[in-house]
Amino acid sequence: MKPILQLLVLSALLAAPAFAQSSQPVPMSDEQPAEAQIKPLRDKPLESFQLKLLGLASQSAAAVPMQPHVKTRSRLQEAVGETQLRLGLLHSASTQFAAVENWRSGTGFADLAFECAADGQVEQAMRLLALAEVALSETTKDQAQDWRGDRVRARMSRALFALNMKEQARVMAGEVESSELGPALQERARGFTREEGIAYLAEAEQIAKAGVFDQVQACLKICADLYGRFYADVELRTSLEERIRSAWNVMPVSIRVETIVSMSKGALEAGDQPSSRTLLDDAEGLLSKYEWKQIQDYLPLLAKVATQRAMVGNEVQAQELIGLALAAYEKDAFRTADIYHARSLRPLAESLAKMGDEKGALVVYARVLKAGMSNPNSVPRTVDFVATCCSMAELAVEPNQELWDSLLKISKGFSAPW
Repeated sequence: MKPILQLLVLSALLAAPAFAQSSQPVPMSDEQPAEAQIKPLRDKPLESFQLKLLGLASQSAAAVPMQPHVKTRSRLQEAVGETQLRLGLLHSASTQFAAVENWRSGTGFADLAFECAADGQVEQAMRLLALAEVALSETTKDQAQDWRGDRVRARMSRALFALNMKEQARVMAGEVESSELGPALQERARGFTREEGIAYLAEAEQIAKAGVFDQVQACLKICADLYGRFYADVELRTSLEERIRSAWNVMPVSIRVETIVSMSKGALEAGDQPSSRTLLDDAEGLLSKYEWKQIQDYLPLLAKVATQRAMVGNEVQAQELIGLALAAYEKDAFRTADIYHARSLRPLAESLAKMGDEKGALVVYARVLKAGMSNPNSVPRTVDFVATCCSMAELAVEPNQELWDSLLKISKGFSAPW
């Protein structure tokens, strides 16, 4: 075991001896030492319908047979846990991650450690990092050395950056392939001062010249984040935009559009609504110039732009973009494999929900649910069902009675053939 991980595990075991065997909060007694009095993981209060949706998602994910579908089952359980995490259900997320039977429990615990670190729960974060290391150590040797192990290490590195353990985080990140480093590098950049942001411009230039896809993608995200953070600094902001536009020439249109939307958010948060709208004009221009052959690539991008259009006050244009996306679905869905139908429509429902159009969102969610049930095999149906339940829970979209009836009926119908 590496020295940094020895430190993590030792700290965790000193703080909570029983936690290495359980993800549940450890009962504390008066006899336990002060260092064992770690703040327990708690769940924020949510609406009952949100909890019910998450319950359906968790139940359906766990219904997928371990063999031969352990990968899909674990991925779905992780997805439910990540949704719980974003909703502030830390205890529930911990329980969900503990139920995962493969390396994905490691990414889950590392992400939970990151949230605890951000909340100042240092001891809890250290303890969860120890669990992530245990999950990593229990993978096979080959898995621990490939992208699976890299992903766990990258998430652990992100949590270490959040704990301000920068040297340990860099050591951990140094063991990870560039394709998985994005989250850790973004967290490192969150703490940049203006001077460090200026210094990063030179690094970004070299990354752009090298043209390595994963590195350029991470660089674009970092530059877009810095663009928003230092928006008031005209000189730095202008330099960052120049780096972004020079770097993205080698990247797919989808990444360029996502980067523009991120920049638009930064401009809006800084109070510059006109520039935020102009950036969205650029995004729409890119989308219209490209000949899209796959609706599962095109519609989620339209949804992102539509959501941001609504945020900048262009509600009519936002609804028009959703209408354009729905029309594209009607036109091209027949030539697309059914496993992509629900994942193409779901972002449109999410966009409408974010705009505050709950009625419109429910209509599209009903279509999403129906589209996700067209495959004769239960595994792809479960994948879409879990994603839809998590989506509605996260965006607090309460199903009407008709949709509830459909959800409950579907949840009971997963069986062979898987």
